[in-house]
Amino acid sequence: MNRARYELVREDREGVLIRDLGPWSKHPTVTNAAEQVVAELLPTLRGRRLYYFDSNGELDELVVRDGRFAGFAPGGPIVPPATLRLGDGSRHHECPGCGRIMSHREAAEQGACNDCHGGAA
Repeated sequence: MNRARYELVREDREGVLIRDLGPWSKHPTVTNAAEQVVAELLPTLRGRRLYYFDSNGELDELVVRDGRFAGFAPGGPIVPPATLRLGDGSRHHECPGCGRIMSHREAAEQGACNDCHGGAA
């Protein structure tokens, strides 16, 4: 069975951040193999949260409860440098309002993450 391919992007005291690598014609996405990914990374997590850049470059969370995959949640507080350039050239930014990682699209279009931008409207 093919396994999801991903790389460690960053770790801090809040969580672990990975990026889905593909190629998705040969490997399942992290989203589609969430149980596998959580099981593989559980020893690394040590109670921290697990965030990932999905196959579309969006930041999401793999929710872990009782040592098992329990669902998905949007975004997260793990903070990279102000602009994080990934191996594929995509960029993600730290929201100036709350420090959450936001996509390059959110930064370019809104200047803040969806939560802060929506709250300011």
